[in-house]
Amino acid sequence: MVDLSIYGVKEGTIRAAMLEILSDGLPHTKKELHAVCGPSNLENVEVHITIIRKLLSPFGMDVICEYAKRKTWYRQVRRLNSRE
Repeated sequence: MVDLSIYGVKEGTIRAAMLEILSDGLPHTKKELHAVCGPSNLENVEVHITIIRKLLSPFGMDVICEYAKRKTWYRQVRRLNSRE
């Protein structure tokens, strides 16, 4: 369990659920991230990824997009040029 409050993300939100999934550093498909939105709340994954990237940036982290095996994958990474 990641302490999301340091990133300014409220518990129980779609962004918190997406960040929880991404925090393991492994690649995840758009379908996996879309699943956390739930069937009644079909939000746009890219919009949430953009906001998560802005929240992570001051901490030297980012979310990268990879295209492999005909799918789009997202992965949370630590930037090498981080000043921390």
